[in-house]
Amino acid sequence: MEAARNRSDGGVNLPEGPAKYIAAGDKEAPSWLQKLELIQSILGQGHRITLARLGAASVYLRWISTGALFCAEDGNHHRPNRPAEIARDIFVSLETVAGELYKHGAEVGEAERQMMRQIHPWLPSFSSEFACSEPLTRIRNIAHRSDISEDLKKQIKHTIQNKLHRNAGPEDLVATEAFIKRITVDAHPGECPQAFVDEFMLFYDELKRFFNCSGAIERLDAMYDTFEDETRAQVQELKEAMWALDDGSAGHDGLTGGEGQAILRALRASIDVRGIFTGGLSTGMRNDAPDEAVSQRQAWRLAEIAIEELAFVVLARALQSAGAGVEGEGDEKTSHFANALNSGDASMWGCAAAAAAAGMRHMALSMWRPMECNAVARELEAWVQHGSPIATQEDALRCRASLQRARRLVEAHTQALIDGFGDAPVGLGKSFGIQEHVGGTFVDAVIRANVSFQLSRLVSPMLRAATSAAGSDTAGYDAIVLGGPVVGILQECDRLEPGAVKENWHKGRVAPVVALVWGADGDEEVSAAGKQVRGVVLARDLPHLSHLAIRARQEQVPLATTEDEETRNYARYLVGQWVFFHVTPEGVILAPATDAQIAAYEADAARIPKAEPPTAAPAAPAPEPAPETKAEADSVDDETPTPETKVAETKVTAQGTVQFSDKLECRPLGDATKETGGAKASVCGELTHFAERPEAGFKAPPGVFVPFGVMETCIREAGKGDELVKLIAALDAAAAPDDPDPSSIEDACKAVRDLIERVPFPADLAAQIAAAMPTNSWVVVRSSANVEDLAGMSAAGLYESVLGVSTSSAAELGSAVQEVWASLYSRRAVMARRAAGLKQADAHMAVLVQEMAPATVSFVLHTAAVSGADNTRGADGFAPSRTLEAEIAVGLGETLASGARGTPWRLEIDQTSGDVRTTAFASLSTAFMMHEHAMHLGMNTVAVDYSRQELSTDKEKRDTLGRRLAAVGAALEAEYGAPQDIEGCVVGDDVYIVQSRPQPL
Repeated sequence: MEAARNRSDGGVNLPEGPAKYIAAGDKEAPSWLQKLELIQSILGQGHRITLARLGAASVYLRWISTGALFCAEDGNHHRPNRPAEIARDIFVSLETVAGELYKHGAEVGEAERQMMRQIHPWLPSFSSEFACSEPLTRIRNIAHRSDISEDLKKQIKHTIQNKLHRNAGPEDLVATEAFIKRITVDAHPGECPQAFVDEFMLFYDELKRFFNCSGAIERLDAMYDTFEDETRAQVQELKEAMWALDDGSAGHDGLTGGEGQAILRALRASIDVRGIFTGGLSTGMRNDAPDEAVSQRQAWRLAEIAIEELAFVVLARALQSAGAGVEGEGDEKTSHFANALNSGDASMWGCAAAAAAAGMRHMALSMWRPMECNAVARELEAWVQHGSPIATQEDALRCRASLQRARRLVEAHTQALIDGFGDAPVGLGKSFGIQEHVGGTFVDAVIRANVSFQLSRLVSPMLRAATSAAGSDTAGYDAIVLGGPVVGILQECDRLEPGAVKENWHKGRVAPVVALVWGADGDEEVSAAGKQVRGVVLARDLPHLSHLAIRARQEQVPLATTEDEETRNYARYLVGQWVFFHVTPEGVILAPATDAQIAAYEADAARIPKAEPPTAAPAAPAPEPAPETKAEADSVDDETPTPETKVAETKVTAQGTVQFSDKLECRPLGDATKETGGAKASVCGELTHFAERPEAGFKAPPGVFVPFGVMETCIREAGKGDELVKLIAALDAAAAPDDPDPSSIEDACKAVRDLIERVPFPADLAAQIAAAMPTNSWVVVRSSANVEDLAGMSAAGLYESVLGVSTSSAAELGSAVQEVWASLYSRRAVMARRAAGLKQADAHMAVLVQEMAPATVSFVLHTAAVSGADNTRGADGFAPSRTLEAEIAVGLGETLASGARGTPWRLEIDQTSGDVRTTAFASLSTAFMMHEHAMHLGMNTVAVDYSRQELSTDKEKRDTLGRRLAAVGAALEAEYGAPQDIEGCVVGDDVYIVQSRPQPL
């Protein structure tokens, strides 16, 4: 293309960064060699590997290698060994940090590893045949053959030989291919002897090897003699499987026939062979690796990438043979493949699951979340072992959970590539004058050439079929918090955080908002995003009993989630419009609001006095200090030093009485009261007493608590008490305006937190806590504020808990306690208290320390169902039902509380009949685990394989656990006289309860 010959404009319109650097450097780099040197200058050894650098370099390298960017001679003379040297340097730089094990240098993430894979295929080879002082000399010998004409000799010398040895570039491969046509198709009879043609084709093969243009089978053939016997047998199996597909001997009778078996054979063989290479590449490359080892590593890396490309082709054949329809033409939902899946055809499900599992394993071999990809592959294979995986509703729910995990992995991989390339393709395309569509469609083309793309085409119809069979196809939504109807303007935001939702004024009032939210960490406060938020659509899964769901329920804000692509796209289409939003047990409605619905809202709003548009509010005065400390507080700003403020022994707040300790102490958990240690510590102490009853049915972990006032005493004894009072007063002032400045609040919060964490933690107090716990134990350090676990204000997850703290380390223990203290002043906590109308000076923190148990599974239990159709709304909210709801996850409970993507096992237990109904199977990606038999090793995060989890494979186990939890929940509800939100875990055969708080209804 002519535009491709245009030189760079220097990136004058690009922001500072790698793309601009490349665009500017290209002005002085006309040749392919110099362009490689430009890439070397940002990715070579000694340079930091970043996602932005990899993205920009990948785009540039691909374009100069494919001719999209024109390469010219630079007037210098360098043989092809010089580009080989540069390629080696870049390769070593990447491979040194890329290994899964024993890597060297800086840490790189999963996205960086995927972007490195976009670099390797476009680097030239630096094997010994090209790294020698005079490589590619065969063409010189050909040009001097005596059996060809002088004209042919001149053509070879002037169009290929001289250029190649002077200024090699991918354009030489194009020239060689054109010359092949000249000496074969266009040659006169007898003009070109066969021996000459054969020799030239050998040169062509060499050139392809230099530019790394060989396919998977060619690469395997080239290395065949270096393999061991077992590897040779596996390579031969792959070659024979591919021959069967290519020569037609496999037939064309569809995925469930002989053709399908040949396809699956080829996929299995490709995994086996590719696994040999990736296994050898799993360790980071040594800095002092010899040239031969580095060259072999490049050959292995390119071989495994080529096999991945081969798998892409085979997966496309699988989709074609299944009758999946033509992607993009809208017939996927009515295709033969979709219809067979919807009908529960066991043969089609078996073959589709096998193909999808193979795709997941190839993604794992590409180092994309390998543990989870392999786990999902095993799940898909397990669910089809005994026939159709959607034969019953529970079977369909289980299959759906695994397919949701598969889709999340595919979507995350796609997003990693999008983020990795960023704006580089479009920006560089404009800088180089390349046709607009080349840069605009670059990322899409890369994604559509990836195994994950074919996998998405397999998984999507499977997921639709499983969802339909599970009876979960409620317009693509999952109803989390029932409520509405709501009429408001749909706004989108990344997360529910201060300032995320803007005010829209409508007829003199702030219009209500339905928020379309793209991400969540599970600890958000809905009201913190704005009081105008009346409904939330979360574009990802969320546990029904997560902290975010609890808070939305408490604030009576309807909440629905969706991971359905069409549903999310439709919601995004509605952004900026007035919408009608209603979350009911029967389903979720999100639709454009009618004129009548908008008029009804306006009529209701007219009964409320109009608000005035916000103006800058003056800073609020610092709150009056408590009477006991007023004199000292008045003297804080005096130049003369004054005695430190003394903490009052008792303080009455809107949340009740707080009794302060003026000692550096901890007390037995069983002695905790609401006044001395907060509602959480008090209840946890009560639980230890309840657990001692023979009929309790559960255990409770013992521990100690650090009472209210100890934090202030610690700070006061360090001479910083008055500073703390002053900083908290400043925080109250920053949060006082109707429309506070988020940055001012964050600065004020940080100042308080920094003070708390800066003061040395008393060694005596750390020793007291450690002495009260078993020797060398691991504990959880939890918050117990006077403004959490209250009726009407659960503040679930608002404050920090620190898990896996070793009591053998005084520093670690003290740091954990200080972290919990400081969490009282996180911006999120401050904004939540502000929304509730609480003064920051009235919030106080005690700390709860309990021994950790190696939980097999953890759970959250609501003793009054919140999402069932049998709930009815009374004047004061939902009337309690006799159905209990439990959500269960593998490992420690942080996974449930965090709002991690995916669903837990969800059980509904009928207290009257004892029937247990499974409404969702677990699909959470990872679990937070303690080493049960080696607790000194602490905790680790593991990918969960649900095909090996009893709660997914054994209905009786699920039902038994459900009934046990229901019995415990009913007992605690009776004990406290109100519905309870209960957290606990299972260790072996024992149920542990770690928390019970009033359940928001």
